[in-house]
Amino acid sequence: MHRTLATAGRALAASTLLALAATTTTPALAEWRTTDLDDLMNASTNIAIADVVNVAPGVEPGSQIATLTLRSAFKGNPEPSFKLAGAERDPAMVHFESGRTVIAFFNDIPGEPGEVVAMDQGVATIVPAQANATNALLQLVQDKGANLRISDTLQYLQAGNPRVPRAMLAALLSQLDGSATLQDASAIRRLACRPQDFQPPAAFLGIRLTGLLAIQNARACLERHATTPSGAYAIEAVSALGNFADPRSLQPLLSLIPQGSPTPFPEGTDPQEQDGPGPDFDPEEEGVPTPDPREESDDLPPRPTPEDAIDNGRDEPDDDVSEDDDANDEQNPPGNVEEIDDAPYDTDDESPRHHDGGLTSAAVLALGQLADPTAVPRIAAIAREGDNLGLHSTVVHALALIASDRARRELGAIATGHPNPIVRTSAQQALQRLAN
Repeated sequence: MHRTLATAGRALAASTLLALAATTTTPALAEWRTTDLDDLMNASTNIAIADVVNVAPGVEPGSQIATLTLRSAFKGNPEPSFKLAGAERDPAMVHFESGRTVIAFFNDIPGEPGEVVAMDQGVATIVPAQANATNALLQLVQDKGANLRISDTLQYLQAGNPRVPRAMLAALLSQLDGSATLQDASAIRRLACRPQDFQPPAAFLGIRLTGLLAIQNARACLERHATTPSGAYAIEAVSALGNFADPRSLQPLLSLIPQGSPTPFPEGTDPQEQDGPGPDFDPEEEGVPTPDPREESDDLPPRPTPEDAIDNGRDEPDDDVSEDDDANDEQNPPGNVEEIDDAPYDTDDESPRHHDGGLTSAAVLALGQLADPTAVPRIAAIAREGDNLGLHSTVVHALALIASDRARRELGAIATGHPNPIVRTSAQQALQRLAN
């Protein structure tokens, strides 16, 4: 192991220990987000790999004082034996266990153990096989600085047992997420199109960035993930297609919303005559959560995790994926979507779309982002099925994004006829915004 004294970056108060919680397998990128790795390194006067040799109760109830023996130091000059503070029961704080080897990011406190300040960063359990790769990654981040590219880090993102601690990988992904540009296009496409080759959170990052940066020649990969509803990456890919906003994705997205048998809202309903909130009602101020197509309701079965999908061989791209996958894509004009006739409102919430873990909501929102008026009848029909508040609110949002004449008429029908006053009010407010 090499020993490097790095230049000090931003420093926290002298009494800080930055603690990187040791995470277990985590299904989604969002759950891996933490402080960026470069920020963590710059804020620490010491970075060391050490063994936890003893854990004793601290002065405060439930606190710990861990004694660590230095194995190697990447930054600073920690003592051969030093102490850090933790907690026995508080899940927000670092918990030390004797016999563990950890990598610690911390600052010196003469005569006292480090005090945990940033609870979710700074200490991660490490296995001996990860020590060399961990040092190499730290050196890479330090040397590259702001010029670090995703392609520089692919070897640390590979599938299998992580080469570096999972929490440190989380910090790296957070840094890459915030700094990715079109210079990373090739590496991003590899993450998105060959998820079986990489850690699941890295694959999620690649899929999301593909949509946000509109990475060319990667749309087919997103559509393949999106139209594999049982796959781990379907919802992330659908959201990416919405961000990508390529008109050619209309049909794949519509295929996720099978045409049902909706019926019209009751005739003669007037929002002024309905009980419930009026046009000035603000759902967020009243504590009604903004719908998130990736959130599941309590009564839904859990979505498959990336580990489930990879272990079972689902949702994996073909081995022969090439950079020219989209070059020969046929220009498939969307065409006209069949108009849906009105019928009585159906409150029997038995449609599979209401039990798909949020895939339909994600598809509806993505269609709204495409802003293709031909999708309006299919989207609007969903508001006449069942009583899923989050899904119907997403329908309102998507129709407002499209804002065609037909979309406005559908919003008017929802504003006057939907059984749920919150959905009615949301549609009223959308029409008001479109009128301004």
